[in-house]
Amino acid sequence: LQTPLLSNTPPPLMVEGRIAEIARTPHNGWATIILDDITSHDFKKLRLTSRLRGNPFQNVNLNDRVQMLVKLSPPTRPVIVGGFDFQRYSFFQSFSAQGFILK
Repeated sequence: LQTPLLSNTPPPLMVEGRIAEIARTPHNGWATIILDDITSHDFKKLRLTSRLRGNPFQNVNLNDRVQMLVKLSPPTRPVIVGGFDFQRYSFFQSFSAQGFILK
């Protein structure tokens, strides 16, 4: 198991990858996208949330290759002792980082 985890918060990046999963939230229009097969950086998989107005992923399907500007951050550690460890979860799910889609 080799998951390169992001260690610091970089400036916004352009990433290119394949859409492995799309989950839309009907009540607020947000979408969570899982990107894999990332060619632009040394990431394995990314979990990205879109809060863009409208429906920017209306014409996007699974397995499409996309390029987008994202703001990434490392997976968070537990907030309280014994709390959910999202960093550990991310490592074993092969997520390198989490973030937001800027455009």
